[in-house]
Amino acid sequence: MISVFIRKQSSFLAIIVTSILISGCSIHPIIKTEPQPGTLHYGQVVYIDDGSCPSGEVKKLTGGDNVQAIPRQVQCVKRPQ
Repeated sequence: MISVFIRKQSSFLAIIVTSILISGCSIHPIIKTEPQPGTLHYGQVVYIDDGSCPSGEVKKLTGGDNVQAIPRQVQCVKRPQ
């Protein structure tokens, strides 16, 4: 009886965690202007629709590290869905 209850809870928890991970990975907020220098964490990615990329694309900005002299990386990519 207890083992059936534990299995049901484990299955339910696995479904919840999977749903959260899938929904969290598919959300890509797109902002209108670049964040100020020093506001992004190293490796953090934001998408910017400021009109500087070709039609159907947005700017992908990956945060750098000022302390280690690693610059931000900028590239035009297809608009995330």
